[in-house]
Amino acid sequence: MTETTTRPVPSPLTVAAAMRATPTPAPRQFNRDAWLAAIMTSDLHPNARHIGHALAAHADAHGDLPAGGIQHAHTLATLTGLTPRSARVSINVLEKERYIQRPDIHTWEGAGVRPVTLVIPVRSRPDHDHQAEQLQ
Repeated sequence: MTETTTRPVPSPLTVAAAMRATPTPAPRQFNRDAWLAAIMTSDLHPNARHIGHALAAHADAHGDLPAGGIQHAHTLATLTGLTPRSARVSINVLEKERYIQRPDIHTWEGAGVRPVTLVIPVRSRPDHDHQAEQLQ
């Protein structure tokens, strides 16, 4: 004999109460001046600093550039006067040095250019260990 099990279905009021009880994270605050100071006092190549300035100028209040934004190598080249290859190398350097974060290219499912988030590497902040940390 098979036994049929039923599970309770939550009412809309129960679901709404649970959603209200779940805290929503506060939006990340981006300090453009601190990020620019971090790249300017770094040992980054001047091209990477130039690309960093272009990214910072177009980032939103949270330090984010949406997918398909100006972070395309050809767009950055047009904005900065660098070659597309120099722009591509510079954005890769910024990512390697943890000044920006992007979704992994192999798992990115979106179309077009990956989104970018500007971050300050912890090594640029004397009070932390050597890990990347998003600006709070």
